[in-house]
Amino acid sequence: MTAPRLFLSYAHSDADKKFVSALYDRLSRDGIECFFDEVSLAPGANFVLKISEAIDECNYLVMVMSNAYFSAQFAPLEWTAVLSEPPERRRLLPLLLEQCEVPALVRPLSYIDVSSDEKLAKNYPRIWQYVGRLESHDIEQRSKEIDDLFEQHNVEQGMKRLLDFARDFAKQRKTVFRLTAIKWELERNNKESDPEARAMVRVDLLAEGLNLKDGIITSLSLEASS
Repeated sequence: MTAPRLFLSYAHSDADKKFVSALYDRLSRDGIECFFDEVSLAPGANFVLKISEAIDECNYLVMVMSNAYFSAQFAPLEWTAVLSEPPERRRLLPLLLEQCEVPALVRPLSYIDVSSDEKLAKNYPRIWQYVGRLESHDIEQRSKEIDDLFEQHNVEQGMKRLLDFARDFAKQRKTVFRLTAIKWELERNNKESDPEARAMVRVDLLAEGLNLKDGIITSLSLEASS
């Protein structure tokens, strides 16, 4: 398995940034790969595009909840897409940095309290346990669900499930990167004015995506038999 990737979603206030910077350092030392914009974004990068790509590619989005976080305009853009995923595939990990008014959509979720140094020290093992493992769901069942979604022409949901599948089981990050690129190409292709050209490109992209999925399964099978 590749190391799980976390997207650290937080407010850019001094207190919040200080906490996230320390959390990033600790998680990195413990072998957890993180997307932390202060470190992960190259100078001059397209901020919006890179953030969107990182959220798609990450296994979990860590939401650092504070008054500043829920006051920030960007916050819903980062966590609502992940929150909309099916409960069994949800990649959202809320951390409570301070007592704050939590949006209605987030209230039902369980969170980990990190509101003091003592609570962080006590609860950090829970954070690591949660994000430091990739659950080995039934591979065949998940593969069949992806195939069924594409057969039902539910391409958007099928691509989300396929990306989750690759994040959990792909041996090489380039597989996840290529599937993310396919997702973006499909979205761009939807704007193609020629229906015939749009259909041809769509078929080729979906076929490539399913071939990548089959390649992941083959790789896992070979590893299990060796």
